[in-house]
Amino acid sequence: MRSFDAGLVTALAAETAHAFWLLELDLTGTYYYTNADITLVISANTYIPLAFEISDIVHSSDFSVDRLTIDISAVDLTLSAILLGEDVANKNMIISYIMLDSDYQEIATETFFRGFITGWTLDENHARIDCGTEFMLWNKKTLRLPNESCPWVFKGTECTYAGAEGWCDQSVERCKALSNYDNYGGRRYILAIEDKQVYWSYKGQ
Repeated sequence: MRSFDAGLVTALAAETAHAFWLLELDLTGTYYYTNADITLVISANTYIPLAFEISDIVHSSDFSVDRLTIDISAVDLTLSAILLGEDVANKNMIISYIMLDSDYQEIATETFFRGFITGWTLDENHARIDCGTEFMLWNKKTLRLPNESCPWVFKGTECTYAGAEGWCDQSVERCKALSNYDNYGGRRYILAIEDKQVYWSYKGQ
């Protein structure tokens, strides 16, 4: 289960505390934003005021966040220039939750989400950035299944054979005969472990 900083929990219960988001985008450069109405300097990083909201939060069973969406104002065109000026897909980002006292001094800060940008949309006044964590990759399927035979096209880019021979049956024996075994793309011993039960243990046990 997810635990929170004791100072953060106490601040949440206080009527005079102020709560804000901190957004860190690690693109070509690192950009720091906050939805507070003033500039915040946290851990030597300067967070610039920017209107944004966190929405579409998807939790996993342990209450960690797997996916969310950041809705950001793009009226001043600063963020628009960043999104349009580089490829931001799969770039890292961090969202934190900060509590400030009545004098806007830091009480506690909690990392809420750490992941990467999966997509974005943009119009004249608004940017919408979709974010996810590495756990989203568990749903991906392999594009190439392991096979005993070599999958490479003979004399293709992966095969790299450039000799005088004109055929190959994608077998280990033929690849060795062509002196090209270093580029063999098959899984030679895959059939030997098929249906075998694999045991996992600590080293030495």
